[in-house]
Amino acid sequence: HFVYEEGLMEDNGYPDFEAHKAAHKAMIGEVEVMLAEYEQDPHKAMSHATDYLKAWLINHINGTDKEYSSFLIGKGVH
Repeated sequence: HFVYEEGLMEDNGYPDFEAHKAAHKAMIGEVEVMLAEYEQDPHKAMSHATDYLKAWLINHINGTDKEYSSFLIGKGVH
């Protein structure tokens, strides 16, 4: 998903591309932390994952993803 999304942004000159790509990289890093955490304490890891993903859905998808999608729609990308 991230590769496709980043390709659209890069191909269409999205001005905040690098920051958005960095947010994706940070999210992947956080998931790696949760996977390692799961091996030690599954309950704690699942709680961490739930909290993180809720924040990601609200802040990233409902925020920055809306910004780039508006930009791409303005460029005629559907």
